[in-house]
Amino acid sequence: MKKLFLLIFGLSLYLGLLGQENSMLWEIKHPESNQKSYVFGTIHMISEDLFFISDSLRHCITQVDEVYFEVDMSNDNLMPAMLGLMDKIMMPADSSLKDLLTEEDHQAVLKAFAKSGLPPIMAEKIKPLFLSMILETSSNNTSDGLMSDWKSYELEIGELAESNNIPINGLETIAFQISMFDHISLSDQASMLVDQIKNQGENESSTNDLYAIYLSQDLDKLGELINADLMASGYNDILLTNRNKAWISTIDELSQHKTCLYAVGAGHLPGEMGILNLLKEKGFIIRPIENKRP
Repeated sequence: MKKLFLLIFGLSLYLGLLGQENSMLWEIKHPESNQKSYVFGTIHMISEDLFFISDSLRHCITQVDEVYFEVDMSNDNLMPAMLGLMDKIMMPADSSLKDLLTEEDHQAVLKAFAKSGLPPIMAEKIKPLFLSMILETSSNNTSDGLMSDWKSYELEIGELAESNNIPINGLETIAFQISMFDHISLSDQASMLVDQIKNQGENESSTNDLYAIYLSQDLDKLGELINADLMASGYNDILLTNRNKAWISTIDELSQHKTCLYAVGAGHLPGEMGILNLLKEKGFIIRPIENKRP
């Protein structure tokens, strides 16, 4: 599940239908107005040495009227929204993590938090999927506690947009994203958390494979990798398909009247139910744009 957070927090079995070319950056032309917009597939966190923004993407950012992320990433809106939803990440008042795990697994979680320099007590009352995110973030920290060796495409693109006085918005709200986790049972969340801790080496190898595929910009291979996780977990519709369908209506309406950059997790792009194919079915003309490292 770690791969999912990297790529979809931003797929069909028939991934070969599109024969998609190797690019994370696409031009989309509205079928009625011929207005051009752009879709870019992000990876939400990647090491600094692998990160790049192509000249093509920089150019697209300067040409658009507005940038849309999965959620509004502007500082004025992001932090207040997150603070207002803190209670949503907490376990029900009458339960704790210990209730969901064997004693052995519970101790493994507490040790992982202690090893990461985090207070183990915080693990008891936060929902397990959010604990997974906290552990993942802490594992990327440098010795001084800063994530200076890591980059976020959303944050970097957001800074470029703001420096060009381009408005930033979101295709959905943080409240909606958090609500999706409520469709995943706490016991399943706890199992995912334990798997993350116990299989750290295997997960790191899998993540390195993910980075390599992302940098190759091969959407078919990316879709196969993500699809394997999603279909196994049973949460394909909740995490990807339903959201993609909802976004298409919004993109269709927005793109008719203005030029936008839609920067969403790369896992949303490929496949029969990915947003590129859904846009194509909607009548959009789509084409890949060369997206090379400068």
